[in-house]
Amino acid sequence: MEKIKIAVVGCGGIFANHWTGYIEQRDKGFNDFEIVAFCDLIPERAQAYADKYEEAFGTKAKVFDSVDALIASDVDYKVASVQVPHSEHHKVAIPLMRAGKHIMIEKPLAITMRAAKMMMDEAKKCGVVLKVLENYRYAVSERAAAWAVKSGMIGTPRMVTMMDVGLRQWYWEWRDHKYIAGGAWTIDGGIHFADLWMNILGPVRRVTAIKRTYDNIRYKKFDQQDESQQAKENATKYRKTRSLLSVNPDTFGEPIESDLEDTTSALLEFDNGVIGTWLVTRSAPGFVDRGITIAGSEGSLKWYVGIIDYAQNIVVTWEDLQKQYLESLTKEESEFWFPGGLRDTMALEQREFFDFLKGERELEVTADTGYLDMAIPYAVYESAEKGDWVTVQDVMDLKEEAYQSDINKKVGIE
Repeated sequence: MEKIKIAVVGCGGIFANHWTGYIEQRDKGFNDFEIVAFCDLIPERAQAYADKYEEAFGTKAKVFDSVDALIASDVDYKVASVQVPHSEHHKVAIPLMRAGKHIMIEKPLAITMRAAKMMMDEAKKCGVVLKVLENYRYAVSERAAAWAVKSGMIGTPRMVTMMDVGLRQWYWEWRDHKYIAGGAWTIDGGIHFADLWMNILGPVRRVTAIKRTYDNIRYKKFDQQDESQQAKENATKYRKTRSLLSVNPDTFGEPIESDLEDTTSALLEFDNGVIGTWLVTRSAPGFVDRGITIAGSEGSLKWYVGIIDYAQNIVVTWEDLQKQYLESLTKEESEFWFPGGLRDTMALEQREFFDFLKGERELEVTADTGYLDMAIPYAVYESAEKGDWVTVQDVMDLKEEAYQSDINKKVGIE
């Protein structure tokens, strides 16, 4: 069996999650892929993963410190897995596509809608596949949530509410700079939730929003703080990410100014009439809430809680909902959604792409999916800039670019 050969481009923090995916596939008996190259601007990072790969998989991978060097090499690979800062997505992916490589790329697809469209056009021109990595929907819990709503467990959906609220005062490197990240947590983390909502409820038609910057000072030096009991309780109730890392403000040093917003508040209208309210802030001392609720005509689904009836009784717990979902699957369906018993969401995304390249299935999350997903946070930014409603279609058609225009100029997008 010929293995799918992969070149990894970008060995920073997020690749640790990708690495876990490769390891779980190995542990579940999948051996149809091989990483043949690691590329990073910091060659020591690439070398560290090459060493780990040799230890874990028994074969050597070459190391490169630039994409140009990788492309110019004689290394044979079919897929480039790209995880670099948002501003570099098009700069890295397009040369690789022109070299005939299929692309798996981290979300968002690009730093702006125009850059993303340019990448999609290039993929078609080059006859290669561009897949965006959008892993949240692959989790058992998220599959179960989608199944619950689509099977009518809460009746007809009426509204979705998300509070993505917390405090972050520490410096997150390139993610705190507009011309590298594109936007703050609304796009960096929010794109995941846009994907989840639309996977369940269908497309968003239009958006109106405001944004604020209450505190743009971040601190490069800090000590991680022992979590309070309340923080530990919150961690069991809400999805916890590094963006809510608990730190000790008494240890802050090296203040750095961010040029991004820290708060957005948006109203979303879906094509099917569902109304969404979405608050994102990392400037709320003492306030942590990452709850998502979809309310329907016969009850509500609250993430990490379960199905709640009209009398506010939990009629199906979050844990039982996942059990019921898994029990509803046939053996064939279970193998399709969770091949080989995989559970890690990165492993499932990687596996989907490899099976697609072998002609064994279609892609669930395509570049088109990623383009629509990123249009939602950018609709938030464009609406806030305009001070009025914007349609998602106009954002996708590049008719609303007031917020993105200076980013495009900065990164060389015409």
